[in-house]
Amino acid sequence: MASYRQGKYLSCPPVSDYGPAFPLRAAAMSSCKHTDWLRLWQNGSRAGLEITDRPRRLLGDIKNADNQAPSFLVLIGNRSKQVAMTRLRIGNARLCSRRGHADFHLFLSSAREFKDKPLVIADGDIPLHHRLPIACRTPRCHEITASELAPAAIRGDVADMADNVLHRSLLPIADVVLLFTQDLGGVEFSMRRVNAWLKKGAASCSRAQPRLVLVVAKEEQSHALLAIRDSMRKMDLRATCFEDISVLCMPDGAARCTRQNSGPVANWEILRHKLFTSLELSRQTRKRSALLFSARHFADLLQYGAFCITDSPWTPFDFVKASRRHNGVSPQLAAHLLTLIRQFSSREKVKAVVVPLVASSFVLDQYPPEMHEFNPRIVFEAMYKEHCIQAGVTANADHEIRELLPADFVSLIEEHMVEQFEDFRRLGSAVAAHRAQLLRLRHALEEIASEDTCLCCLQRRPQTGLRCRHSLCHVCVTLFNRRDEADETLVHIERCVLCSEVMEGLPIREHPQTATVRVLSLDGGGARGIAEIESLMELQRRINLPYPVIKNFDVCFATSCGVGILLRLCDGWDIQSCKEYFKESARRAFEPRPLQKLFRNVPWVRKLVLGCSLLLLNSKYPTDNLDSLLRDEYGATRTIMDHSKAKESGIKLGITLTSVGDTKAYIATNYNGVGQDRVPADYEVLRPNLGLRKIPLWELVRCAIAAPFYFTPRRIEKVGTFQDGGLTFFNNPASIAMQESSALYPTKGEPSIVASFGTGFAKPSAGTSIVGRLLGAFEILTSSKIRWKQLLSHRRVGERSEFFRFDVEFQSAAPALDDVDRMDEISEIAKEAVAESSTVERLAKHLRAELFYFELDGHHPLRYMNGAFSCIGHIICRLRPGTTGFHEFMEQLHDSAATFCLDGRTLPINIAESMNVAHGAVFRQRVTFRVRSRHEKFGVKLDEGLGGCNISGSPFTLNWLLREQQLDANFGTVDHRKRKHRDDDACMSSKAKRRRKR
Repeated sequence: MASYRQGKYLSCPPVSDYGPAFPLRAAAMSSCKHTDWLRLWQNGSRAGLEITDRPRRLLGDIKNADNQAPSFLVLIGNRSKQVAMTRLRIGNARLCSRRGHADFHLFLSSAREFKDKPLVIADGDIPLHHRLPIACRTPRCHEITASELAPAAIRGDVADMADNVLHRSLLPIADVVLLFTQDLGGVEFSMRRVNAWLKKGAASCSRAQPRLVLVVAKEEQSHALLAIRDSMRKMDLRATCFEDISVLCMPDGAARCTRQNSGPVANWEILRHKLFTSLELSRQTRKRSALLFSARHFADLLQYGAFCITDSPWTPFDFVKASRRHNGVSPQLAAHLLTLIRQFSSREKVKAVVVPLVASSFVLDQYPPEMHEFNPRIVFEAMYKEHCIQAGVTANADHEIRELLPADFVSLIEEHMVEQFEDFRRLGSAVAAHRAQLLRLRHALEEIASEDTCLCCLQRRPQTGLRCRHSLCHVCVTLFNRRDEADETLVHIERCVLCSEVMEGLPIREHPQTATVRVLSLDGGGARGIAEIESLMELQRRINLPYPVIKNFDVCFATSCGVGILLRLCDGWDIQSCKEYFKESARRAFEPRPLQKLFRNVPWVRKLVLGCSLLLLNSKYPTDNLDSLLRDEYGATRTIMDHSKAKESGIKLGITLTSVGDTKAYIATNYNGVGQDRVPADYEVLRPNLGLRKIPLWELVRCAIAAPFYFTPRRIEKVGTFQDGGLTFFNNPASIAMQESSALYPTKGEPSIVASFGTGFAKPSAGTSIVGRLLGAFEILTSSKIRWKQLLSHRRVGERSEFFRFDVEFQSAAPALDDVDRMDEISEIAKEAVAESSTVERLAKHLRAELFYFELDGHHPLRYMNGAFSCIGHIICRLRPGTTGFHEFMEQLHDSAATFCLDGRTLPINIAESMNVAHGAVFRQRVTFRVRSRHEKFGVKLDEGLGGCNISGSPFTLNWLLREQQLDANFGTVDHRKRKHRDDDACMSSKAKRRRKR
């Protein structure tokens, strides 16, 4: 017995009848002739709806799904309907005979008139005997979704439930509805159903409503006309779900005759002509309303409408919002508009710059490639108007727009959007149209900048600072710049799109769509930070590939001394140079004051001088040396958001700070704190009003390493005073790094790898004095080891994250933060500890496996046959072809006879092919497989001889891959990526293939 739960994909036979993911050849690909689409069921007090993938399968029978626009005819009836289908020559009546009770089927009309304008027919009826089937029928060639209806939806009888299905899923997009009254108990019962539909109101927000045609026996024509007239007197037709309601007569005796003898041919031709006229009238209405959809869009909307049947509360179907369900408008749009408005003080500037820029940004946002060209006025009303009103009202109340009423502001934007929509159609690209508008406004845009709003799209917070004063969001970086031909994750910024300043091809790396996140965390610990460097050196040796170890991570956070290590690695320093500089800079930073050096051999005087320094100067060491070191290393003007090697490697990094006074934890990031809401969070993202690009990087680093007692805190003008980030709970910032990973990549789940590096610890001393107890309590509070244990204790069962911790245990007391004389000793202890650790070898194996990720093949659709999905995908290597790292990696895999494993299936790595991609093609290995459902997990591992490790993102589900790759985004994507059209031949019937060949 199948269970019915919202959104669950069901198939038959049970899951236990199959093994794990299995090869494509395991199932015979028989041709499916089913036309089932919707089916109501009831089991006691519960009722629900089954929905198949029939609309998508129809695309295989349409010659050009992206250019041909179908009409939609709904037939409601039974015997008379079957006769009419045959005599009108619009379909095969045998298809109707296969339909079960309370079913709706979908198929294409076979009439020649619809060769270039396909006619999709929905065939169903209204249950008359108040019974529904109990068990679901799940043919093994169809994907089926079973949704349970809300209790409020099943309070009426069976006919009421059928009314909801028809009104909510069919009427929004139908052109003509034929209702055969003789099959539904006569005119009186039929009009009850019609009145029920009319009372529900319009099925969609569109002005293009379907035409209802009552097909009656000749003797009932007058009765039907009177009943319709009576209904129309009681309600406004404009507020109903039909454009008009008319009556047609069945030829005499049609319902009583066989299909071979069903009335005079001339009468049927008249009925056929009237039907085709109604279909054409509806088609023209939709065309004038810009609601005539391509077959691909039609199938998408039809299926989505079916899934909305069970929504509670239900609202009329909105085509624009349905098309944007994968790519909604920013919820902060009003705030972004307000940011732009506040850049200008005069009404003239607002009208000359703000209005056209906002309108152009809306066109850019609304019309990516493959989006239906909706009427821009309808789009503005549905998607943008409320945000504009909110921004206009706030700006007017704050006197930001003088002498310009909010209503006028909104009206101006709408008119400009209509004008710029025509520019978009003329140029053929929303990106080209917006680029042209930005060029016209260049001189005004040169004078403004913002770190709260991307001034290019007005939709997101920027995260990449350019050499000019402007900053862009990740989407605009992709949209307006050149993608590398050999590496699709690398984008080159040629010039600023806002001011046109030349950028000389600054490289920015994107995160692969289906790769998960690798997290690195570096603890604080002063001079003991040398231990972290030794651990990273050993890790790089074990990975055994000729590129910096930092490139194996995507999100990196550091505290105190770890900040300097992290920034140097992200700036491209090799690990040996990093080690040498760390030792040198530590000795210079911890250089004592002159009096302390003078009396260093007289202990009591040295302590007295130290006490006076702490009382009078607030620190043990002077900050002049430290400040000079940092300015020399990072420069006086460089900021954390500026372009760097980290951006080129796609690394998101952050450093921890602690505010003086309230001791609140903060983070400063190179991505401007972009990310979804962090709730709950034990820290705050530093987002100063003046912007991160006004704060020199060296000052942030100076704050981050200002450990109390050793150095004084640092005040950043107009921002606050900060000190070492390890003073709260975040001397080990791994938990922050994980939360930031989820904020940056909310759809990717938990990071696949979390690697945390410590600076050493000692067993806690058993002090009994009050000072000893207080110091012990403080050590526990800031203990990185305890924080790590707490992090692991919150790990959810079944998550795919792998956790790795590297630390050093000192047999005696841990060296002090400023004990630079013991750095060589610490280095040897750390080197010995990590060499003996099996954890570093395990991490290296996982990081090597993570160099591969997996994608579904966008050219081939998923096909559900014989109880499972037949799929084609590719295993892809992150390393760029032509690099020494790529070739070295491939040679190592060849030498170790490495293989991929797909849920127990061994797949040899095509090394020969990989070595032939030096001309620029990315390494891709094709994989065919089958899985039983969209939510079933399947894994891909890399096995180099000692057991396999998951590649990035593994284990996968089809649902997750489809969402990350946006393969179901039939109306375009936020990054305007031109979707790789799937080859509809894969699911095309043999008849349609023959038709295409002709």
